[in-house]
Amino acid sequence: AQLTSKTWANHEGLFEELPVEQWEEMFNTNVHGLFYCSRVVIPSMKETEESHIINIASIAGSVGIEGMAGYCGTKWAVRGISQSMYKELRKFGIKVSVISPGSVNTHFFDNVQSMQANENMMRPEDIAESILYLLETSANYHPIELEVRPLRPKGK
Repeated sequence: AQLTSKTWANHEGLFEELPVEQWEEMFNTNVHGLFYCSRVVIPSMKETEESHIINIASIAGSVGIEGMAGYCGTKWAVRGISQSMYKELRKFGIKVSVISPGSVNTHFFDNVQSMQANENMMRPEDIAESILYLLETSANYHPIELEVRPLRPKGK
């Protein structure tokens, strides 16, 4: 798989019309990337006996969205993989948490025709603060899934 400067992979399109290349890009980035990166770091994490893996899913990983089957599928996979990882790794002192954000005001929506980034979405800093919260939890406190959404997605 070729790496690109993008940090996410999302494509919008009807299931039967989505190009195979776009389907594969989403799974290569969102699912296979998680697998390969985690496999590399887990052995050294086991030695430290106190580590934390934080995976980013999406609200889309809990609900289907018309025209986004591929993306939703990858984020369902991230949630399921993370659940299995936490059960396998907690005995080694490794926490595995997954954050499922709703809409965040980023370039993610550049490829999404049905929605545009806007000021009513969460800020990227909000997600960063959630990650810091998870990293700062005490050794025996293990949040597994954190779902975050904008309070007023439509504005006032």
